[in-house]
Amino acid sequence: MKISYIVLAIIIIIILYSYCYFIYPSSVIILQTTLNDFSFDLLLQKQPLVISDRIVNITNLIDSWFSPNFKNIHNINNLNIWHLNTYKYLYIHSLEDNEILLLPANKKLINNNPDEKDTIVAIKLHKNQSLIIPYRWHYYINGNMQNIGINDYVTYVLQKII
Repeated sequence: MKISYIVLAIIIIIILYSYCYFIYPSSVIILQTTLNDFSFDLLLQKQPLVISDRIVNITNLIDSWFSPNFKNIHNINNLNIWHLNTYKYLYIHSLEDNEILLLPANKKLINNNPDEKDTIVAIKLHKNQSLIIPYRWHYYINGNMQNIGINDYVTYVLQKII
């Protein structure tokens, strides 16, 4: 009997913790940092983060910053359409000068396009610059980028069930 209450309490805590992933900031701020000034507290703000340094090889950086996380290197097959970031963080590394369009997580797509009333954020990345997109943000890429999805346990499970 006592064990069932403990299990129930653990399940409730997990559900409440997972619910926090769906609480988004009310305003959009594009954060910018360098490698020397980077802090993980910036990621907790759930805002896009531009890394202005030009990084040629991002493998060591990703391994050192996100070592305990699940990482998935992939390419976007369908360019020129809106995508939903289902990773806790989507690390995008520009392989050429490019622009990325973003729509905040609390906005919805209508027929795979943003509502005309919504404000779309455009971020210009130069070759070898990077952008970290938070969970559930929509993004539009039309060029050559390397994408690394980074999950923790919660977003990994959410990605499988949602």
